[in-house]
Amino acid sequence: ERMRLASGGNLLVNTTTNYGNVVSIDQAGNYDKSSDSAGIRIFSSSGTTNNGDYHGAIQFSRGTGSASISAVQTGSDNDILGLAFFTHPTGTGTDDSEERMRIDSSGRVLIGQSGSTGSTNADNLVVGSGSGNEGISIFSGTDGGGSLHFMDAGANDDGFISYSHPNQFLQFGTQASEKMRITSGGDVHISRTTDDQ
Repeated sequence: ERMRLASGGNLLVNTTTNYGNVVSIDQAGNYDKSSDSAGIRIFSSSGTTNNGDYHGAIQFSRGTGSASISAVQTGSDNDILGLAFFTHPTGTGTDDSEERMRIDSSGRVLIGQSGSTGSTNADNLVVGSGSGNEGISIFSGTDGGGSLHFMDAGANDDGFISYSHPNQFLQFGTQASEKMRITSGGDVHISRTTDDQ
């Protein structure tokens, strides 16, 4: 037996156990990163194969409009693929979805755009469309802080920039320790944390 349609309408593929999902698929082994070991494969057998073309996709919807995840060709060869993430921004279901995020074939994450325009030394994550105001916010608790850390193979917090919400100061650190602080009053402390040091 390879497939079963359970009495409640659930489809069971390569399994006879009904887990309660509409579709349950037993992959029968680990995914080994080869094209023939995945539990589900969505394959586009027709259409163009140009850089930037979208291929197999999954859509999510409640009405006419839909959000989706699609393979996107990121090179001249149709085996060079990334992932594109779409949302549907309007109340008109027939309007097209819009790409909001892309993971390209090299693993770079692009938010708000589909082509990396960051520095070649800092393009692993690129945020913004290049139009209007753009930014990243770190949303912390009132009794906590937000941080950006710089690490290498030997140190998890070699350098850092950190903001303390309860104390209202911004810290800059190198070699895993604070080296400069800007207080809520605008004072700058270098190699010290208070005025009396």
